[in-house]
Amino acid sequence: QCHTWFDWTARNANRFFSMFGESFGRHMKDVVNERDDLSSSIRAFMEIGRDRNRLVHQNLGSFALEKTSSEIYETFRLATRFVDWFPDALREYSSLAKDTG
Repeated sequence: QCHTWFDWTARNANRFFSMFGESFGRHMKDVVNERDDLSSSIRAFMEIGRDRNRLVHQNLGSFALEKTSSEIYETFRLATRFVDWFPDALREYSSLAKDTG
């Protein structure tokens, strides 16, 4: 059900971040705004999600994705940085919240 955790029409993961609480959502928004590499990784992740939704919900037989296989792979590689980063970010925030208690 993870497809319901994101607003795929957005170019950010704010909806997902807010699922962990308002404070966490604000914190992550600030972190992402400070890091262009993370912001571009999230945009790539969201792009893959939008393309997936278009593929699934439109006529699969006639669906045309206007990207080369190299472009798709590069978007995937960029998006995985967000996926790999998030568990560490969640642990880091948890530690910060504990320390400021």
